[in-house]
Amino acid sequence: MGGLILALLLRAAPYLTHLFWPILACAVLAGCGIQVALDTANGALDREYALAFLAVIALGVAACITWAVGNVREYRRAQPPQPNL
Repeated sequence: MGGLILALLLRAAPYLTHLFWPILACAVLAGCGIQVALDTANGALDREYALAFLAVIALGVAACITWAVGNVREYRRAQPPQPNL
């Protein structure tokens, strides 16, 4: 079982390196979204402003997902076909 996990991890490593920055940006935006939600729940932020902030954060997350998909497509296009393991 450990060998299978290691093989899958080694096979996924190139994808993970190409997805590092989009994943990091998504995590930062998610953290900002959580902070906005907590500030709204505590009453420190008006609901209208919170909805506007969350809409901008959602657009940023969508952009990060598009960026990640583009990175994976670019990586696949650059690699020669490999036999299945």
